[in-house]
Amino acid sequence: MTISDNITQQTDEIEGLSSIYFPNFAIEDEDCRSYSIKVVEGGREAMLFFKFPLNYPADSPPIYQISAPWLKGEDGLDVDNQLQNVFLENIGEPVIFQWVVKLREALSSFQPVSNDSMEEKTKFNVDEIKDVFPHYPLIHGEPLSAGKCTFQGHVAIVKNISDIKSALKALHQIKKVANTTHNIYAYRIQRSGNIISDCDDDGETHAGSRMLHLLEILNASDVLVIVTRWFGGVHLGPARFQHINNAARQVLIQAQIICNEKKTVK
Repeated sequence: MTISDNITQQTDEIEGLSSIYFPNFAIEDEDCRSYSIKVVEGGREAMLFFKFPLNYPADSPPIYQISAPWLKGEDGLDVDNQLQNVFLENIGEPVIFQWVVKLREALSSFQPVSNDSMEEKTKFNVDEIKDVFPHYPLIHGEPLSAGKCTFQGHVAIVKNISDIKSALKALHQIKKVANTTHNIYAYRIQRSGNIISDCDDDGETHAGSRMLHLLEILNASDVLVIVTRWFGGVHLGPARFQHINNAARQVLIQAQIICNEKKTVK
């Protein structure tokens, strides 16, 4: 890989990071290819400062520094080791997004990463939801895997904005969901003959609007659908939108909100 190839990948990576993490992404020194991302999770925050050497991502990792006063000693060394391992496992590929994911995990908990399979991590007990919010039992779909990523749909019947806030609060009180990479949602509510709708990408640009489009063509109303995505280290490109919508459709069918009829969603 030539220096020109490296610069091209760096440019593409920065464009993606600025889109995903705005307004927490900043250019520190464009000429020196130096940037920063503020990472917030679990009531804590950290600053990830990084600079791209000319031979990144082909041969060398980004030069970085983490600013977080609470991240010291063995905890700091553990995070450093995780970031280095991510680079070694993905030499030749951009890694900053994965580094931010690792830092978010460190912010939420310093417990060692489990070796359990992704499927084990993404199974939920409905009783967990009922214990938190007995009036909002969400239905959880089966985890769908693609390229080491896992997608899982969740659905709740909602009648107003207050219902939506309560259902989302119930879901986010489950640590496995709150600490994941993305929780994308869309909803449609019928009120006095009109449809109230909205969506949230949660950092997965355009994913929420595509889920809302799915609800529209299925003519689903009084429903909130959320898709949780666990990033497994492989970038799926545009195919990720299909997996997100498949997870949403699967849980809507499971909840008997729609019938099992296929409609093309672009």
